[in-house]
Amino acid sequence: MKTLIIFYIVFSATLALAQSTNPLFNDQVTVTKSHGGKIFLEGKSCTVLDREGKALEQWAKSVNDKTENKSCSCKNGLCHKEVTAQLPDFAEAFQFEHVSTDGPNCWNATLVAAKIVPQVRYTSDFEMNFWMNSPLCKERAAGEKLKPGDIIAIRSKKQPEVHGFVHISENLSFSKNGFNKNMPYSLQDPNSVFNIYNVPPECRRRNGTPDDCETYANYFSCISMDEYLKKNPIQDKLASDAFNQLTEIECAISDAILSGRSRNIKSLVTTTLAIIHRLSYDTISQKKYDPDDLVIWQALFHKSRSLKDQLTLL
Repeated sequence: MKTLIIFYIVFSATLALAQSTNPLFNDQVTVTKSHGGKIFLEGKSCTVLDREGKALEQWAKSVNDKTENKSCSCKNGLCHKEVTAQLPDFAEAFQFEHVSTDGPNCWNATLVAAKIVPQVRYTSDFEMNFWMNSPLCKERAAGEKLKPGDIIAIRSKKQPEVHGFVHISENLSFSKNGFNKNMPYSLQDPNSVFNIYNVPPECRRRNGTPDDCETYANYFSCISMDEYLKKNPIQDKLASDAFNQLTEIECAISDAILSGRSRNIKSLVTTTLAIIHRLSYDTISQKKYDPDDLVIWQALFHKSRSLKDQLTLL
């Protein structure tokens, strides 16, 4: 994996000025990563940075990751706070990182961050739309309080899914802006993401499909796949076997993406992937499933389709 190294210069006014022009961030909070991999928030106020650190911690706890708070300090008008241990494990590992091949995209980053899908790989807009309408996710009502870790789905009248990213606070979100391997995973100002995808301010939180917005954002509260399966264990052995087999394939493809070693992966998984895709399609269309397993068969269909697309990009 190619790593984007950002040299961290302690208490440098020059660095603060340079970062204030970074389009990913605003003048309240910027994010840096040291040569040793530590992640910092920087800004003019420890009050603001402590609040943002707390939001990151709440996000981590929402996906059951352990956290540790570090103190904030200021010198010469610049404050900094290490938040490495306040981040969810996935965000900590991938902040400012690139993958070795095209494919992993915004929807996948969002779903992996929420622990709905387990591995880094391409995720189709159809799969993203399926998950947002599945029993794992529920749209936040108008006026309902948002929580760190909520999923933001940018949509348009022409395209059901345009972009997906993670809400953290008014100053921070987590996003991968595109499937190109040169696009890093990063914490960033949510307004910069909305600007990239041309979402006007008045359309940045709507419910359903608004008549007065060409492009808009819906917010969702989701649970992890593990949490869903604890409450709704798979009933049918065939569904369970197919689910476990696809999980292994997903892991193998993700490993190929992250390691850059993809020479034999297509020959190893293509046939099995096609069988699972066809099996899930036939099971759903012919209604041969246990009603409690419908979401599993639908997940198998959409995930296998996304994984087939990822193989074409390796």
